[in-house]
Amino acid sequence: MKIWKEFGSSHSANVTIVGKFSDVKKAALLEEAIRDLCENFDIRECQENAESPSQAFKRKWEEKITIYGFTDDDVDIGSQTNTAVNLQGDKLTVQPGDSSNIYGIIKLLMYNEATEIKMTGPFHP
Repeated sequence: MKIWKEFGSSHSANVTIVGKFSDVKKAALLEEAIRDLCENFDIRECQENAESPSQAFKRKWEEKITIYGFTDDDVDIGSQTNTAVNLQGDKLTVQPGDSSNIYGIIKLLMYNEATEIKMTGPFHP
């Protein structure tokens, strides 16, 4: 299966990614992880511990959520600002804000049992 990684900058298109879950507890854990990555992740901590950003994120979250094939580029969502994360019932909504990297968000949703993933936004040819 091929997944669109990026084409242009998603932040200028106001992209929103919505994952639907059958397990609301799983969705809540994922919301917490993405929120933590976007609000609390400190790249200086990685430098102090001599580890890459993806290693630091994996170390912190791999016992709670599935992080398969997560790269430093995927952690890019945490180094950007204005990422909005919202959980309402069984739907987790992520608006990447200033980041053009949406692939990491899609990976987190896919590997954490989202039953449906949709991207919305004003797409233009």
